[in-house]
Amino acid sequence: MSREYRLHSIQSEHKKAITAIAWCPHDVDVIVSAGADLAVIIWNVAEQQVLANVTLREGMAIPCSIAWGMPNPSGIAFIGKRGPLTLWFSTDECFQNRVLANHSEIRGFSSDICQMRCHPQQRDKVAFGHVDGSISVFATGKCCVSVLMSEHILSYCLTKMSWLDYCNSL
Repeated sequence: MSREYRLHSIQSEHKKAITAIAWCPHDVDVIVSAGADLAVIIWNVAEQQVLANVTLREGMAIPCSIAWGMPNPSGIAFIGKRGPLTLWFSTDECFQNRVLANHSEIRGFSSDICQMRCHPQQRDKVAFGHVDGSISVFATGKCCVSVLMSEHILSYCLTKMSWLDYCNSL
């Protein structure tokens, strides 16, 4: 079966490469993008317009992964390769009144992040996939970090340091 795809729209606001993009889970016409220009932009594709945007301050990490739903349905979470996790969320029902906040405890990973996903039902949980094959899972208010590792990395960590030391080093 052959399907024909046609260009729906072109959005052009970023000045450098787009590094992350995600569809809004509750509005089929809305996407968010992040770029090497440190811009994070919410777009309405159907109307071909920018709904909201923010330019991160110089020195902040270029977002490598972005996701909707944290800390609220219209909230956006994004992170650079080593953190910190940054939240950009509405304080009311519209996209315009948005606040930027850093999760300073979610940073300084020993391996670069390549993927991030917010939990679809529990907005206080987020998982990170790392280039070394490990997965870090964080939950608000929890004192422990769950780290799932490949067998090779786990054996290395256990020979070099205790599990607790490893978790504390994240």
